[in-house]
Amino acid sequence: MKWCGAAQVEAVAVRACLVWAGDRGFQNFQCESDSLQIVQASRNPSTDLSDIGQVMEDIKELLSTITGAILTHTCSKANNAAHRLAR
Repeated sequence: MKWCGAAQVEAVAVRACLVWAGDRGFQNFQCESDSLQIVQASRNPSTDLSDIGQVMEDIKELLSTITGAILTHTCSKANNAAHRLAR
């Protein structure tokens, strides 16, 4: 799978979110991404051998070990929190 720069940045941000939440003991939460590519890759049970495979494998591991953590796709226009942070 070929990754563009924006997807790489999004994957690193999702991993950081999950690490942050896991370190603080959060459970049963939803992490949103406007990258459908990242969300779909996180649900693929095969080992990711792409350019950002290790980041995706970290995301999969975090999602499997944090109770009730899920990653969902949201349209970029609906992702108000990310839009405000980007400003």
